[in-house]
Amino acid sequence: MVESHLSGVTTALDMYFFADSVMSAARQSGFRAVCGPVLFDGPGPDMPGTTVAERVEAAELWLHGLPGDIDWHPVVGPHSTYLASPPTLEAARALAFGADALLHIHAAESADEVELVLRSRGRRPIQLLDELGLLCDRTVIAHGVHLDRTEVEALADSGASVVHCPASNLSLPRASRP
Repeated sequence: MVESHLSGVTTALDMYFFADSVMSAARQSGFRAVCGPVLFDGPGPDMPGTTVAERVEAAELWLHGLPGDIDWHPVVGPHSTYLASPPTLEAARALAFGADALLHIHAAESADEVELVLRSRGRRPIQLLDELGLLCDRTVIAHGVHLDRTEVEALADSGASVVHCPASNLSLPRASRP
């Protein structure tokens, strides 16, 4: 956050673990962090030993338990189409719509990821998100590097946003870069 301030950045959309800590640090430093619960299949460091259903329930309680704050907007972060199954993605959609929250998801970051999702889910990431109703004007796609023309059109038609992360993409193995 300090590095961002020094560069003139005052707000960041963060999707990872420990959103309470991120929000606390942001308030202490005069930063605006747009963040919220992360959903995926399996346990995480923030809630070890939990099931997907328990993670969804905790996310709902968290989203509805926070007071209104001009420096925060609710976000539901299904991690990605390779770590969140279709039922988990649908639960994330329902949570986001119920809390008037943004949906923030990693998608099409690398060619390897697109191929993995195509093999495991039978669809490319953006196509899967579109079919499950997760592409809309409240959706923020992180990365979106490996998109075909149909996916670009679907994103444009839906009103979804794409945020690029060049430094992150440069850290990928060379074979995964565009």
